[in-house]
Amino acid sequence: MTVQDTQLRQCKSEEDKYFKAIEDRNAAVMSRNETIKEQDGKIKEQDGKIKEQGGKIKEQNGKIKEQNAQLTLKDAQLSQKDAQLTQKDAQLTQKDAQLSQKDAQLSKLIQKLKDQGLSDDDIAQLIK
Repeated sequence: MTVQDTQLRQCKSEEDKYFKAIEDRNAAVMSRNETIKEQDGKIKEQDGKIKEQGGKIKEQNGKIKEQNAQLTLKDAQLSQKDAQLTQKDAQLTQKDAQLSQKDAQLSKLIQKLKDQGLSDDDIAQLIK
């Protein structure tokens, strides 16, 4: 009986070691599963943040496109005003030329009047 008791204890000890190994493995698997669940939760949270940032980026892109459209419109308006200013500058240049021509004509007329013997005061009264 003693031999059987010893064999039984040894068997029980080996069985305990076997079950202990299984329990340790199960505990490790459960711990890993818990870690995976936590990491999945963090990943989902980060995905949510990424989607939120993506939405903000799309919104900012929309605003940028709107601003670009406004800038394009203002650029067109400035180009139009630049064309108008160029046209008015040409008109002023033409009027300057006309005034220069009239000044030259007036100078000739004054010289002719002086040549005819009129005084500067008489010429000034005639020109008014």
